Amino acid sequence: STIKTWSDDGAVIQTLQPGDTALYCMAVKDGVLYCGGYDGSIFVYNGSGTMVKQMQGHEGVVFSLCVHGDLVLSGSGDKTIRMWDDSHTEKGKLQGHDGVVSALLVHEGI
Repeated sequence: STIKTWSDDGAVIQTLQPGDTALYCMAVKDGVLYCGGYDGSIFVYNGSGTMVKQMQGHEGVVFSLCVHGDLVLSGSGDKTIRMWDDSHTEKGKLQGHDGVVSALLVHEGI
C-alpha cells in the first residue's frame, strides 16, 4: 500500500510506503498522520513524511482510527478499542465487543 499527498493543482508531492501491509484507515492529529494496517500495526508519520513509529498492540486488522483530545483511538478485528497518547504509548484497552470494531466516533454527551 502507498499513501500519496497531492498539491492543489494535482501534482504528487510525496509517496509514503508503510511496508508490505494493506492500509484500512487514516487519521490526522496535530500534523501527525496515523495509518491502520492489515497486520494490526498503526504507522505514525510526522509532518515531513518520515515514519516515526510503528505502534503495535492489536491482534487483528486496524479498521478504524479516531482522534479525541490528546488520544488516538483504534478499532480492530480483534474486537478491541485501544487508546494511544501523544508519545504513541498504549494507555488502555476497551474489550467486550461481539465483533470487529469497524468504525469509531467520539461525541461529547453520549
